[in-house]
Amino acid sequence: MSPRSIVLRLILPFAMMIVVVVGVCGTVVYWAGQQYLRLQQIQDLDRLTRLLRQQLSDGTMDPAARGQYIRGLGELLRTRITLIDGTGGVIIDTYADPATMDNHNLRPEVIEARKQGVGSSVRRSDTTGEPTVYVAQLLDRARPDGMVIRLSYPRQVWTRLGIGGWAMVAGATISAGLVMIWLGVSLQRQWIGPVRAL
Repeated sequence: MSPRSIVLRLILPFAMMIVVVVGVCGTVVYWAGQQYLRLQQIQDLDRLTRLLRQQLSDGTMDPAARGQYIRGLGELLRTRITLIDGTGGVIIDTYADPATMDNHNLRPEVIEARKQGVGSSVRRSDTTGEPTVYVAQLLDRARPDGMVIRLSYPRQVWTRLGIGGWAMVAGATISAGLVMIWLGVSLQRQWIGPVRAL
């Protein structure tokens, strides 16, 4: 049996198994991280929405002061805030002109908020075109046909490094494959070759 066939029979299956394990583990870690991050974003937005709802629900602010307060808070929190009236019309939006926006009673998070008091969704924004996390709550829980306050921000993904998550998983898998090739060559040169020469 040639030295090369020994290397192939010993190292190749092991190398392929390592590459598969790294690829599968990387995919699972990426998916679990995305799910956790999405849940964390929804919880953060829910807390902010409750806080803002408490500030606005007493009805003491006049519409101009309310609009200024919401815009300032949206800028401070770097969060999109939308105030929706009972007919689905947008009264205030911190990212876009409310006059250009369509009926928001058709949005899944608003439908859920009108039914259950609170609603959330992760979807592509019709206004910004980005994948976005939304949380909506009724301003007055006793009035499902009343105003809804909705907070949102772009869904965060592991792309702050300038590369996508799948690129990181592919890079790790390729790196594992290269390490296994290097180990196979080293094993051939330092162990199998000298033993065969004896």
